[in-house]
Amino acid sequence: MTDWQQRVIDEKDELDAKLLKLRAFIGSPSWLMMEVADRWLLEKQLTFMNEYFAVLQQRIERFK
Repeated sequence: MTDWQQRVIDEKDELDAKLLKLRAFIGSPSWLMMEVADRWLLEKQLTFMNEYFAVLQQRIERFK
């Protein structure tokens, strides 16, 4: 495995950890206390992060 391939894997792993935290936050009491616009923006962020994660996974699959 090359250095750049390992960096892609590391990036996916870091993004996965952030996704877990954001998913846990959404629906929490703190989440429910936020303004609707801010909740909407975080949901939009989650959508883009999920898409980014999927692209990283596809790239990693091509390493094999």
